[in-house]
Amino acid sequence: MERARATVVALFVASIGAVVNIAPAKAQSRDDNVAHCLDPNPDLAIGGCTAMIQSGQETDRNLATAFNDRGAAYMNKGQYDLAAADFNESARLDPDEASTFYNLGKNYRYKGQNDLAIADETEAIRLKPDYAYAFVERGLANNVKGQYDLAIADYGEAIRLNPGYAMTFYLRGQAYNIKGQHDLAIADENEAIQLRPNYADAFYVRGRAHDSEGQYGQAVEDYTAVVNLLPNSTNAFNARCWSRALWGQQLADALADCTKSLLLAPNNAYALDSRGFVYFRLGNYSAAIADFTAALVLNPRLSSSLYVRGLAKLRAGDAAGGNADIVEAKAIAPKIAEMYLAYGVAP
Repeated sequence: MERARATVVALFVASIGAVVNIAPAKAQSRDDNVAHCLDPNPDLAIGGCTAMIQSGQETDRNLATAFNDRGAAYMNKGQYDLAAADFNESARLDPDEASTFYNLGKNYRYKGQNDLAIADETEAIRLKPDYAYAFVERGLANNVKGQYDLAIADYGEAIRLNPGYAMTFYLRGQAYNIKGQHDLAIADENEAIQLRPNYADAFYVRGRAHDSEGQYGQAVEDYTAVVNLLPNSTNAFNARCWSRALWGQQLADALADCTKSLLLAPNNAYALDSRGFVYFRLGNYSAAIADFTAALVLNPRLSSSLYVRGLAKLRAGDAAGGNADIVEAKAIAPKIAEMYLAYGVAP
């Protein structure tokens, strides 16, 4: 929850040869401080919560709430150390409040301390077993750690508790896709899109899953939805270019997509790699070699650029250069030849 802080207005009156008396500003009431502590503006919330904390008139439970709310405001401002201090003080004052541990875990995840995040979300769940958002947070931390089965289990429990939350389906679908369970990924992204029809991220992950299943026409449709929703997304144009290149169809459109991606992000090695593959499909080997070479300047270990540049050199009559590239690509990615053979591309 976002928070906000009360501002103090200082009045300065300048006068030559005269004294101006100004009445002191009226002190904020407790109700004002409580309202400010709950304000969506984080600066205003910090001020209101601080006034409550410093008043000396609050019960421990109210103080715990004020520290929790001020911590949330600090977290929303990216001041994670201040937030952690407040959440820990809130937990000391009221160790049975699940939302404090939820916030503390989320704050640790933002700081990249995922083990601590998992521990605090586990405590939040112990205190409140039906805390769907705590399961989502723990799933996110597990996902970052590469513990995809644990993440999927957490997302699944969150979905059971709150089946109307589109993001959880999106996140679980993303984890399934990383694991290579593309059918399950597509099913989850379908649910996410059903719940939120303009969910660009869900269309993107579903497109990736369709690509992995060789369903290139459906992937292109998904990436087109992303482009329509996010017309300045270099990743969306590159993904659609790559999908069309894998498909071996709509290659003129693929070329336009990659060129658009590069206009949006000129130093994108992956877009250069994609466009190089389009040129390769079109038989324009000199243009393909130029794009792959530019990609390798940006990312010297980009095995796909090395491998297909090698193939392009072979077809352009440079056997020594082509074979050298292919050997180097296989040293980086031993299965690269098998991957491109599945796309119908071989020496």
